Amino acid sequence: MSKKNKKSAAPKSVKTALFSIIPVLSAILLIFVVGLVVILVKNLNDKKPTFKGAEDVYFEYGEMSVTKDELYTNLKIQYGAAELIRLIDEKLYAEELEASKKLTEEKKDDDLVLYILDSLFQIDSKEKLGTDEEHQKAWDELIESLEMNNLITAEEIGDEENQKVTNLDSKVWETVKNHYRLQYVRNSWAKDAYVEQWKEEKLAQNAAD
Repeated sequence: MSKKNKKSAAPKSVKTALFSIIPVLSAILLIFVVGLVVILVKNLNDKKPTFKGAEDVYFEYGEMSVTKDELYTNLKIQYGAAELIRLIDEKLYAEELEASKKLTEEKKDDDLVLYILDSLFQIDSKEKLGTDEEHQKAWDELIESLEMNNLITAEEIGDEENQKVTNLDSKVWETVKNHYRLQYVRNSWAKDAYVEQWKEEKLAQNAAD
């Protein structure tokens, strides 16, 4: 049997197969999103609310100008597309999300916590959390942002103790974990899929040598 035939005979795992069709799924999703945006644009005149001063110029640079109405329209389209992608990802990663939630309930979600610490503070351990006053400052800004976007309630924010960045058992931390969970599982799946593909390519290469 030739080396070429040996290599082609190597079976693909489910993860490798899924990894190989990601570009196709991405293209289909892009077409779907573009189609949705077109539909939104066609119906915006009937669907969007009107507000005072809509035609006032919000931004101007040289000969280019953007009115408040144009800004609102573009933000609405971008939010709709982002929300659609989020909903699709929640379906695609449903099992991973459920597994992650279970680990949180069992207080075994250190990987998720470390992912958040790296994303927010660029630190790699819980012991380093709070060692820099900028950690609490960034945490307070995150809470404010979540509150402005209606992603956290006043009850979840709670008192000063509940808002401490070092209080990993607080309601605020629980909300932040849920906010980052989809991003975390998506990132973890991509890493696992890449490692799996790399291992299989190495095995196929060794078998062919």
